[in-house]
Amino acid sequence: MRKPFFRKARNCWFVKDDLGRFIRLDPDETKAHTLWLRMVEAAAYKEPNATFYACAQAWLREYEAEASPDAFKLAVATLKDFCEYLPDSFRAVDVDPISLHGWAKGKRWSMSTRRDRLRTVKRVMKWAFTRGWIPKDLVSDMKLRSSPPRIHLVTQEQFAAVIADCKRWKRARPYIPLMIALYHLGSRPQAVRIVKASDVSACGRFWILKRHKTAEKTNRPQQIALSPCLQTLTRILMARRSSFLFVNANGDPWSKNAVGLRMRKIRKRLGIPNLMPYNLRHTFATDALLAGQDIATVAALMGHTSTEMVSRYYGHLDQHKGHLADNAAKIAAARSQK
Repeated sequence: MRKPFFRKARNCWFVKDDLGRFIRLDPDETKAHTLWLRMVEAAAYKEPNATFYACAQAWLREYEAEASPDAFKLAVATLKDFCEYLPDSFRAVDVDPISLHGWAKGKRWSMSTRRDRLRTVKRVMKWAFTRGWIPKDLVSDMKLRSSPPRIHLVTQEQFAAVIADCKRWKRARPYIPLMIALYHLGSRPQAVRIVKASDVSACGRFWILKRHKTAEKTNRPQQIALSPCLQTLTRILMARRSSFLFVNANGDPWSKNAVGLRMRKIRKRLGIPNLMPYNLRHTFATDALLAGQDIATVAALMGHTSTEMVSRYYGHLDQHKGHLADNAAKIAAARSQK
């Protein structure tokens, strides 16, 4: 269905349907567009004529209630870009792997970004199929390439250099508390960025996050244990007037792009390749395992629901050959004593 247009002779908004008929909407532009959106949504239920645009709009209305503001904003931007790539009134049932690959071709995306963008479109298609908006989902079996695991760990010297670099620039100094928290907690950057003073437990030893990545799976808040260093840092940050613990130079909470851009500048100045906020999470996991913590405890501290992710992606013990050699020697010595 085409977009509404205004007829001066009739002093009213009209829309032309797929049969070429002119349908009167309303003299008021806002009311006319509201009626038009309802008509588009109603038409979407008529198999197999549901447009991808209508399916995406309906899915976003449901997704907004469960997603974080950053995740919802990213989904909107992704689907908007895909809809602009598709021809007008493109049917959702016609979206196939060729459509997705054609859209992604030429985009300057990393492998992980490409996977996330394509997965968002696949989620809309799966939702439309299960709701009965489309009779079939042509991308359900489409395999998405996994991005290679991050294997770069941050040494103590590199972390100290990051902090020293932030101290040199006035607008970068608010970045320091965020970096300290990520280094000592091993939590997801997106979780730390949005911590509020109201999320701090009464005893001050925990952050209790109601909205987090695994909330839908666990159906309970995520409890982040704070070391003495982080407990002190939390008290200092709570003394500020901001409701968020970690804010930028303007007093606003850090956005995902701002955190990444700041780290990119630091990485360029210091000449440290592959330095990213998420590397601090990998470093925490590896350091915890080297310190003798069992994998279940490390997984719980990092907010995982199982030990699989730590063992598969985070425990980079292979980069500590001295640790492995020492333990191999201990095992050999223990066997010789039997």
